Amino acid sequence: MVKSFYAVGRVLKSIFVKDNSYTFALIPDNGEEIKKTVFSNSQFRAVLCVAAFSFTALLGTACYYSYMLNASAAERQELAEFRRVKQAQEQRLQELSIVSDKLQGEMAKLNELELEVKHQMEQAGMQVEK
Repeated sequence: MVKSFYAVGRVLKSIFVKDNSYTFALIPDNGEEIKKTVFSNSQFRAVLCVAAFSFTALLGTACYYSYMLNASAAERQELAEFRRVKQAQEQRLQELSIVSDKLQGEMAKLNELELEVKHQMEQAGMQVEK
């Protein structure tokens, strides 16, 4: 295992430190028109850097979109909980409104009864506080 790491290190050293050139050849099966491309060490390094940058950008974009998907799922759950609580509060407010209307009706009746009692007391000759 350690030897393989040294081998990778030697290859990387030959690519990045030594001034070599590399030839890539495309050879068709019928043997006609062999295409060769020669890359210098600096061109090879530039291609590797562009590939590394592209991979890093792609990985970063994938991580960002993954984060956004998870965040939107959490926000959907929070929104559903908020709507459930809001609906329960609105129902409770409606119930309290009904109770409040009943109490206001009873208070109006009591006020009328109080005025009637005061009126009767005044007719009977009793002193009434106003």
